[in-house]
Amino acid sequence: MLPDGLWTWANLSRLLEGCYVAVSLALAARLLRNGIGRRYWVLTAFLAFSGLTLIGFYFLPRRTNLYAQVYFVLVPLNWCFYFALAYEAYRRSLEDHPGIATAGRWVVSGGLLLSLLVTAVTLLADLSAGSQSFPVLFAVHVAERAVATTITLLMAVLTGFLLYFPVLLRRNSLMLVTGLTLYFLGKALLLLLRNLLGPATVEVLSTVNQGVNLAIVSMWFVRFAPEITGQVGRRISIPSEQAEEMLRRLGRLNEVLTRGPGQ
Repeated sequence: MLPDGLWTWANLSRLLEGCYVAVSLALAARLLRNGIGRRYWVLTAFLAFSGLTLIGFYFLPRRTNLYAQVYFVLVPLNWCFYFALAYEAYRRSLEDHPGIATAGRWVVSGGLLLSLLVTAVTLLADLSAGSQSFPVLFAVHVAERAVATTITLLMAVLTGFLLYFPVLLRRNSLMLVTGLTLYFLGKALLLLLRNLLGPATVEVLSTVNQGVNLAIVSMWFVRFAPEITGQVGRRISIPSEQAEEMLRRLGRLNEVLTRGPGQ
């Protein structure tokens, strides 16, 4: 028999968090060692930052003003990392198609405005929740949910743009886009549930969040590789003749956009 209270949600969350720290720092070190970190430097910095931050929190006394002050300083830094990660995913996905990347910037910019609009509408659900025991912390969670939702929709726009054309992607870029989409989608949904259901769900939702984060970082740890292994090919659902014709059109469009009008 296990001692009472050993396998609580809080203990399980701390265990998953410890595993996340170990895998994140190990992945950051490996990316730097094999040279991938120079290409995906935002991801590498984010993994190291998040891992070291969680280690630092272990040494801070909980439920103190110092803990809260450090937390509220680090939250905006995380948001900056989130947008930088989304930009890195866009840049690396279209780096072999500079002309398409130029058009893609307009698509992503429009997607960002649409995402902000949709996020503003969905925030009505958060704000309709009853009175909160910790209103400042609730406001931070609402803001973070808004950021996560915006980037989730932005990643959806990028994914749709990539799926529209059978663009050849480097495997690492595909892993980055897939992982970030799942990461921000999970974070947005869990924060929405937390804001609607209240502080009583914090331990359970925190545990689920740690599990999702660990699964994504573990996927990156297994799948990221030195980029001498080629690219991921076109979607299987597209007939080869149609895919080849779309690629030819994509190449011509890329050339036109790269040269600019009248050249």
